[in-house]
Amino acid sequence: MKLVRESIFSSAIRSFCISFFSVIGIIVAIVLVVFALGANYTPKKQSSFGMDIIEPNSGGKKAVVSHSKPVVLRIDITGMIGRNDLNGEKIRTILNTSTQGPLSPERVKAIVLYMNTPGGYATPTENIYWALKEHSERYNVPIYTFVDGQCTSGGMFIACATKKVYATRMSTIGSVGVVQPFFNVSEAFDKIGIQTVTLTAGKGKDAMNPFRPFDEESEQAVQKLIDAQYKNFVEVVTEARPKLTEDKLVEVYGAGFFIADEAKSFGYIDAITTSFDDVVKDI
Repeated sequence: MKLVRESIFSSAIRSFCISFFSVIGIIVAIVLVVFALGANYTPKKQSSFGMDIIEPNSGGKKAVVSHSKPVVLRIDITGMIGRNDLNGEKIRTILNTSTQGPLSPERVKAIVLYMNTPGGYATPTENIYWALKEHSERYNVPIYTFVDGQCTSGGMFIACATKKVYATRMSTIGSVGVVQPFFNVSEAFDKIGIQTVTLTAGKGKDAMNPFRPFDEESEQAVQKLIDAQYKNFVEVVTEARPKLTEDKLVEVYGAGFFIADEAKSFGYIDAITTSFDDVVKDI
């Protein structure tokens, strides 16, 4: 038997060629598989900004409708208000889009808010409320709320911009109140010997500074702001929900939240239903 010795250089070249063409072969195979799968894939048409276009009489089935048919616009109010683009600017964009392009002219005959939120920040909550109110009045489009989970605090504020509030039986509604928590670590810092210095300009600029003991003047200033927000909240709710008088809301129900049956008897909501589809049918 004759043995042929291969040089190190030749061996390296041969190994490189084998590896290179193996990788190329794998890539070509992947491309062919993706192409084959793509040939049988038909992308679904989706509306922009999270909107679902629904035929009013189709039982809630999400189907592409002709450009001449009226539609019900669904807007999701889910999660913490003020986070993840759930703010007035986003809602105004959705509302403006509903009057343009394939949805114009005046195809949107009603809007339903799909709501499941514990509330959130005061400013974006009020911005959403006014965006809905102004749009409804300007375009004469009724807005409804369907609660599927929670409609508390800021969610209740927003629901007051709508004509009627529906909720599933196990949903919770209410919590008409304002809260602003603060923490203070000054005593703990004193015990372990940590000193802090806060430099400010302007009287009261370091109000509720957590690194020094709170003072009565600072607490009163913050309380004044919270009271103003609460007063506005109560006015919005009592105006939209006639059964909820100011005395009952402030003195009896307070910032409590209630299951749907109880919320309906108190006047927080109008009807109990089982699904979004049932709301669309009722509308």
